[in-house]
This record gives sequence, structure tokens and C-alpha cells, in this order.
Amino acid sequence: MKGFVEMYDRVINFNLKAGVKDEVPFSFEWWKAVELQSKLLVEESEECYDAARYGNSVELLDGCIDNLVIAFKLADMLHQAGYDVMGAFETICDNNDEKILNSYYQAVEEKELLEERDDVEYYIETAYVIGVPYFTVRRLDGKIMKKVGFKAVELEQYCPKQPEM
Repeated sequence: MKGFVEMYDRVINFNLKAGVKDEVPFSFEWWKAVELQSKLLVEESEECYDAARYGNSVELLDGCIDNLVIAFKLADMLHQAGYDVMGAFETICDNNDEKILNSYYQAVEEKELLEERDDVEYYIETAYVIGVPYFTVRRLDGKIMKKVGFKAVELEQYCPKQPEM
């Protein structure tokens, strides 16, 4: 599979060739362009969700790829505006890693704390990577849960100071 860098570059080149203008960051036009990209992500995500619900493999793949294409352009827009997209990505990935537990006993403890806090049932999922077990606490629909007391990611440091309008 090609790397994401090559695919990202291809998306940016497509947008250049298609005449998609890069607006002045934080201008009214820039915010409208960001709004459009966000709206397109919602639309494609809904199509992807519908495809998954109805078992339509072709539409599922189409929705997935369309979401990547739109997200790559949005990430490029943010990068051009001075956002540290890669720094934020790394921080969020590091934060997500905190949801992975190395001990079954720790997973049981977290599950009990979540159930006590939320008054709903959770379950523990075990995954093996190169023979090593890892544990996550999940909602019944499969969503991986944050631990009680989990600290939210602070992304302000990755956002540029916006000019006065």
C-alpha cells in the first residue's frame, strides 16, 4: 500500500489542478471553506455509515476513501493556516494509547469504576500483539472507553493565534 504522504500529496495536487483556492487563513472565505470541508466529511460519513448498516461493500469503500480525501484537504488547510496538525495528531494518538491497559486486573478495576460512574454495563476486550495481551474497556457497541479521571487532550498549543478581525 502506498504511504499516506504520497496519497496526501496526490489529493493536494488534485485540488490545485481543480482550481480549489487556498483562502487567506481566518478570513471569512477561509472559514466558509473549512465549513464546506467539514460538511462534506459529515455527508460522506453518513454515506459510509449507511453502507455499513446495509452491508454495501462498494459504498463502504467509496465512503472511506472520500472521507480520507476530504480530511487530507482539511488538514492541508489547517497546516497552511499555521496549525501544527502533526503535533496534534501525535498528541491525540498518545492520549488514545492511555486507553490501552497492560493488566487484566487494571481493566477489571477500570470497568467497575466506569460502571459505577455511568450506571451502564461495559465489557473487557483482550487483544494479543506478538503474543502480548492488551486490554480495553468497551461500551456494549464496541466503543473503547476512557478511564475514569481521563485527562482530555489540550490542543491549544497546536493552534495558531488568530489575527484580530
